[in-house]
Amino acid sequence: MHSRFREIGKRQLFKFAKPLTALNFRARLATAPDIGGLVRRITININDLDPSLDALFSTIVVNLKQLDDLTLIYDKDDKQVRPALIKSLCSLRYMSRLRVEEADIDMTEVPGYDEAERSHHFVDHVLNSLLSSDSIHIQYFDHISSSSLHPTVFRTLRTQPTQLRTLTLRSSIRYGLRELFNEPSQWSSSATLEELIIRACSGTHYATIARHVVTGVFGHLKHLIIIGSGYIDKSLLALRRPVRSIRALDLLEIDHAFDWEVFSLAIIPAKEVHVTRVFRHAIVSALTQEGFPGLKVLKVQHWNDDAEMLFPEFRKACADRDVQLRVGAIPYGSCTCHAEEVEGTRI
Repeated sequence: MHSRFREIGKRQLFKFAKPLTALNFRARLATAPDIGGLVRRITININDLDPSLDALFSTIVVNLKQLDDLTLIYDKDDKQVRPALIKSLCSLRYMSRLRVEEADIDMTEVPGYDEAERSHHFVDHVLNSLLSSDSIHIQYFDHISSSSLHPTVFRTLRTQPTQLRTLTLRSSIRYGLRELFNEPSQWSSSATLEELIIRACSGTHYATIARHVVTGVFGHLKHLIIIGSGYIDKSLLALRRPVRSIRALDLLEIDHAFDWEVFSLAIIPAKEVHVTRVFRHAIVSALTQEGFPGLKVLKVQHWNDDAEMLFPEFRKACADRDVQLRVGAIPYGSCTCHAEEVEGTRI
């Protein structure tokens, strides 16, 4: 049977899926008990699922007893509640990976600061339910969006999941959530969280991120990635340096940051730091001021001018700290303010 399924996948028989209708939905319902236990990963585009089929869909979900990886694609303007659909998704008790992605999102566009307050949308209802479920223990969660989490969802994310290992937030914390994010409340997943990715989140001040990391708000992270986020608030920069309560990160990646943002993050202890789309003099200043305690390896972007990259101050700053300098750090995707062609990791 398994070899037959491999052959079906090789021939891409499901490359062009038919739109779901009541007729072919019932056909899927008939085969669900036989193949449901073999399904480990599934992607559901909510826009393709008519609300009138939610109850029928729930009878299919019941058979997905080994489903581990769920991707939901949603319309950011969808205000429906759809309780039957959400209830069925909450029955996936073996699910450990959840990716919730806005449909047709432009990853090169950086959302601005302003965002009007809004009522609960479908994505808010489903996230509040899945993240607070007692029967689901999500370990890997990606939220890929152009708009912020609803405040209630942010609180749920911070206080409910207890087994998160990797958390990806793309535009999830906009400027309107900055005060909630600034609160030094330890996250419920602090005992397990190892990797945190913050991208295009205008409500995450770099000084606050650094303080949260150093004081253990997120727990003992191993890997932190910060991409084109933050806002300007000099009062946060003037706060007293926090007392360190964590061990050094294995890896800190900084992509697309101003000088003062690099300085703010430099209080984070890290064994290895990768920097891209950052001014070189900011890196030199951070190194000479004993930034990034415990640093062993610094990996920088290839600037296409090797002689210039190895200018004396840069080499000396690394040598004085006994830091190994490497080249080849890759930016995370293209942006509208840099002209270079980048094949960076898509998050």
